[in-house]
Amino acid sequence: MMLTNIFRKDKQYIAVLLVLLLALAARLYIWFDFLAKPENFIQPDTMSYLHPGVQLLENGNFPSFSRTPVYPIFLALINKISSSYAVAALMQIFLSVFTVWILYTLSLRIFGFFVAILCAIFLALDFQSILTANFLLSETVFTTILFIFLFKVVEWYQKRNKPFATNLINAAVSGAWLSVLSLCRPISFLLFAPVALWIFILFKKNKYVAIYIISFCLIATSMPFLWTVRNYKHTGVYFFTTISAKSLLLYRAAWNVAFLEKKEFEEVHNAFKQKAEDKKIKEHLNDGELARWEKEEGLKIIAESLSATIWQGINGLTEMYFEPKALCSLDSKYLLSPSSIMILWRIAHSFILYTGCIIAFVLIIKNNYARQEKHILSLLFLIIAYFSLLSAGVESYGRFRVPIVPALSLIAASGWGCLLHRTIFSSKE
Repeated sequence: MMLTNIFRKDKQYIAVLLVLLLALAARLYIWFDFLAKPENFIQPDTMSYLHPGVQLLENGNFPSFSRTPVYPIFLALINKISSSYAVAALMQIFLSVFTVWILYTLSLRIFGFFVAILCAIFLALDFQSILTANFLLSETVFTTILFIFLFKVVEWYQKRNKPFATNLINAAVSGAWLSVLSLCRPISFLLFAPVALWIFILFKKNKYVAIYIISFCLIATSMPFLWTVRNYKHTGVYFFTTISAKSLLLYRAAWNVAFLEKKEFEEVHNAFKQKAEDKKIKEHLNDGELARWEKEEGLKIIAESLSATIWQGINGLTEMYFEPKALCSLDSKYLLSPSSIMILWRIAHSFILYTGCIIAFVLIIKNNYARQEKHILSLLFLIIAYFSLLSAGVESYGRFRVPIVPALSLIAASGWGCLLHRTIFSSKE
């Protein structure tokens, strides 16, 4: 029996190694393709990350209120080793493959080997994750940190019946990772609230649950709070980043106005941009004061045009999850021929992924999962809902889906795994 178990474990190790190599090969395929034109690694936002990070390391000054420091520091550290954009992209590729391994390990703990290897394959072959790993943008690093955080939360959940000190340490570690996550991309700033609610519901029988949640929330918000204080010292205004204010006014509110008044988006967007610039010059506003004005104006317009806001969200989610524009134009741009195969690959992968998620959701309703499995799946659905809600808008892109693809992969693998398991065993009977 022992030899059989060892043999089975050896086969599992070989299987996951092959999947990791597959993930690496797929990402390196694009990397080698980009080497011919290194500017392909660069995106419009890249320099807004790189320059502040370099200045922070060189003179201790971070001259940006729109970016948070984690990803700029990541790029700047690599830049110290090599100024080649290809090297930075290569580091991201390794992180992307590492995320596949994290997901596999997490799945193995909850669902067993079959689901674990299935979800690893789903993530390894996700085209948007493969492509984005080669872009010098924050999504890949953010996704890795997000799933380290989720790994620690799941570990905490599994050890919730341990002594008080163990739970307190797990709360602190989970909160620390979430704090770092918020300084990678500001969109995760409020994630502590739904996760704290999830913890409360599942830990409510523990008499120390309030202490755990307070500790988790305090540590999770500590670094964002200190960053907000830093911004206040420079501008006299409390804000986390200016990017959210610009998104509200210059993109989301502009889209609503363009939609309702039947104008071109770029026309309204440029008009709002000029209005903000004029106000800044006329009233001598600093970045923080301008961000406060943009936020107030944006929220006012969005609240007054609620129907347009909802329609914008639907359009944003469609582009984020299905990429209709990208399917028509993106592949040929990056020399991945034949482009028709790439399109079919993406359509087939999305179909399998989303169908698996629907199957999992139905099985949850039918109570076909064990209690622990349902709890973890509920956390993953919560994460997906959070990022979908905050990402949906006129500026939604397929790459915004990258951080939740591992969650989608795990849910889909659990759905397909459970369905296949029931089909196989029912046919044997």
